[in-house]
Amino acid sequence: MLTPLSRLGSPQTLLGVAPGAGNQFTITIPKQQIFRPQFLHFQLTTDANVGNRYAGITFNDAAGLNYNITPETAIVASTVIQVSGVSGLGIDSHLTSTTLMYSLPSEFYLLGGTDIVSQVDGIQVGDVIENIRLFGSFWAQTTDLT
Repeated sequence: MLTPLSRLGSPQTLLGVAPGAGNQFTITIPKQQIFRPQFLHFQLTTDANVGNRYAGITFNDAAGLNYNITPETAIVASTVIQVSGVSGLGIDSHLTSTTLMYSLPSEFYLLGGTDIVSQVDGIQVGDVIENIRLFGSFWAQTTDLT
């Protein structure tokens, strides 16, 4: 579910709904809209189960094309980490004890019907994804491009 907090063409913050423990989130861009993401954020709390997690994001468009960004940066058990993708960051990824940052393409547009899906490889049953935020701009899609 998306909650637009502004109007078309201007920057907006969209709030995602946290999935249950051990699950990925999915946000779908509304039909007849084009979205340019500039910032994506979620909090990942890993449970005590041993095993590394790799947190990223996948964009699945209506035509079945997938674009995945998953940094090769391990997140360990029993950790609370802020995961952020930033447009044009200019680095592959950067991990501190509390933050994982990675770069989104600087000119990246998503068509209506595209799913934005968290991609936490190695997710465990007790891992929790929450505080999901997207920041970017929407425009009306006047032609069906799919």
